[in-house]
Amino acid sequence: PDGYQLINATDGTSGALTGALFSHDNQACVKCPRKSYIIGQLSECQTCPAGLICDGTSAFESRVEDAEWVAEGDTLMLKSCPPGYHLEGPEDPANPRNTEILEQSCVACGIGQHCIEDKCFVCTDCPPGTYKSVQGPMACTPCPVNSFNTRTGSGAVEDCTNCPTGAITLGLGADNSSACVCDPSTYKISESADSVECKECPGGALCDGGICAFGNPGKACAESGPIPGVWEEDSDGVYQLQSCGDGYSKIMTTVEGAPLYTAQRCEKCLLSQYIVNPNEHDCQMCPLGFRCNGTSKVEYKVPDSTWLLNDDHYELQTCPEGYQIINDDLALQRCQPCGLGRE
Repeated sequence: PDGYQLINATDGTSGALTGALFSHDNQACVKCPRKSYIIGQLSECQTCPAGLICDGTSAFESRVEDAEWVAEGDTLMLKSCPPGYHLEGPEDPANPRNTEILEQSCVACGIGQHCIEDKCFVCTDCPPGTYKSVQGPMACTPCPVNSFNTRTGSGAVEDCTNCPTGAITLGLGADNSSACVCDPSTYKISESADSVECKECPGGALCDGGICAFGNPGKACAESGPIPGVWEEDSDGVYQLQSCGDGYSKIMTTVEGAPLYTAQRCEKCLLSQYIVNPNEHDCQMCPLGFRCNGTSKVEYKVPDSTWLLNDDHYELQTCPEGYQIINDDLALQRCQPCGLGRE
């Protein structure tokens, strides 16, 4: 029956069925020891290997779930281990047939190692950007944000080096120092071995999503192209707005007499506005007597009317014969036709 070994040969085995000398007196069914297994009626009892739990019958249980055991003759052989384990035994590719069959087992990967294959044979070192501080089947852990690790086989989170002061990473598991960058809403103005100085982006250089265009090629936003205006770096590496193009107003807000850096921008005028000098003036509402397109170009609706440029705006001076001058309000200035019977 199951759990017993057939004895029928002079050498104390069941070999009489396969050619050994039969012994009438030695015939017996011998119970297998508790920590053993037996594959079939003609097999011999086998000592349970380290990776199995045996009860002396054909039944067995793997100590590690999903380990692959295959019967070869009357012996169970460990063929592969699940993720996170190293195969210890004759099938170990790194140590073929040099390990006793009784030592077959799946051993959890050690500190600084893991195996993430579907079928594991050997554990490999944790890749750069990761670490593993305990023995176990878990995969290596990515380094925290704002740190990086260039080494393989790291066994502690302390192996992850913090980014220089002022710099961040954009995710977990950075594997080199170049992953330490300024926040996307800022830009780098200086860098040393232990620090990075990042500057808050002025409003005129912010792209959609709060990304600073100074970090992009050509100071361009992905969705709208180059930012308006001429920006130049000063001696400290800080970008300053120098000028704006026609159709824009240069905004340099001050707080208590000092320029507010983050407020710098070229503000686009509306089509219902005009601007005389983009770098000195604000956008002005188009008077009723003008046609405007948001730039410095204006057209008089009534030919031969005269307008005086007064600093940042136009003032209506005279209207031709047959028109009445209306200039009480800058936005309402116009030459209005006289009514019937009037001049």
